Amino acid sequence: MLTEQEKAFIKINLNSDTIKLVLNQDKYPNLDVKKLANQINIRKKAIHKLPNWAKNPEIFFPSTISWQQCSSEFTAKYKANILKQISNGNKVVDLTGGFGVDSFYLAQQFDKVIYIEQQKALTEIINYNNKVFNKTNIEVINNDSLEYLDQLSDLDAIYLDPARRNERQQKIITLEDSTPNVIAIKERLLAKAKYVMVKTSPMLDIHKAIRSLESVCEVYVISVENECKELLFILNNDFRQLEDIQLTCVNISLKGQPQVFKTTWKEYKSITYTEPKTYLYDANKAILKGNIVDIVGDYFGFEKLAPNTQLLTGDELRKNFQGRIFEVVAVVKPSKKLIAKYLDNGKANLIVRNFPESVANLRKKWKIKNGGNVYLFAVTLAKTQKVVVVCQRLIFSTE
Repeated sequence: MLTEQEKAFIKINLNSDTIKLVLNQDKYPNLDVKKLANQINIRKKAIHKLPNWAKNPEIFFPSTISWQQCSSEFTAKYKANILKQISNGNKVVDLTGGFGVDSFYLAQQFDKVIYIEQQKALTEIINYNNKVFNKTNIEVINNDSLEYLDQLSDLDAIYLDPARRNERQQKIITLEDSTPNVIAIKERLLAKAKYVMVKTSPMLDIHKAIRSLESVCEVYVISVENECKELLFILNNDFRQLEDIQLTCVNISLKGQPQVFKTTWKEYKSITYTEPKTYLYDANKAILKGNIVDIVGDYFGFEKLAPNTQLLTGDELRKNFQGRIFEVVAVVKPSKKLIAKYLDNGKANLIVRNFPESVANLRKKWKIKNGGNVYLFAVTLAKTQKVVVVCQRLIFSTE
């Protein structure tokens, strides 16, 4: 895919202006500069999502869409561990191969991985990259996955990440509109493997997906550095009551161990409401998406500001809380005059939770610049009072 001359060109020009390189391509008569400029651009953009790929000079990147839609290294590694734990770890198939990141990490946990992709050019790239990484236990199949499904046997697990773009490359969210439609083929999948893992958009309605898929035994909400990246639904043939479905909310930190909170789908915890106390606790995005703030609050012994204000509070400092922790400085009415004395040279980090105005409107109204060390939470309390909670964020070495 890349000659020695091309690899040298990429290395030398990794920090160059690629537009200028293309405009001056006559200087490089023996090279396809547009192709190499594309490789440079993708490599630079992929450095945080796919560091092992981006830093390897041998790797060839496919189209922008293919690498944008693929899993990050961090989520792919976590998913591979999940599938290994629930299965025998012998043979798994990735029905929606793509850029092959998921297959790569599945191959670290399973004896045999079958990667299926209908785009021939992409399978050639994956074969090349697998050789670069010396991955010998991945079989690459160029075929339509649903046509090839009947030929598969002795599978421990199936993994698929349905395409979430239509023919016009517009993003879609629902399972029914994704390709393949997992709801329509779930019986075929479960006839081939005991466990099926389905990756979906983080925007998907979890409750609706559980009802549609029916055979769900586990749900994972995966965030990376407090940004919700994907939802995972694990299906199997064993009948499960809704209240038995395990819900796991994971926030993967690039600096330390993942934050993991497990509960069951129908678990309910009553929580009391109160005005802000000594500390304010803002749960991570995985917990918010999983809609388990009340359960987390009960676990830590906290109270909540209001039913629809997803912030917890308490007088005890709990450093192991899975989210951001703030020390409350003051609670004031939403008034420009009252807020002004707490600003850091006119700056503050403004956050809105269950409040009738947007951050943009409030910044303009209160003349607040973004930044500084002060955090302002515009919130609604349990008795519908509108207040601003002035805070300082507490950061610990484990974060």
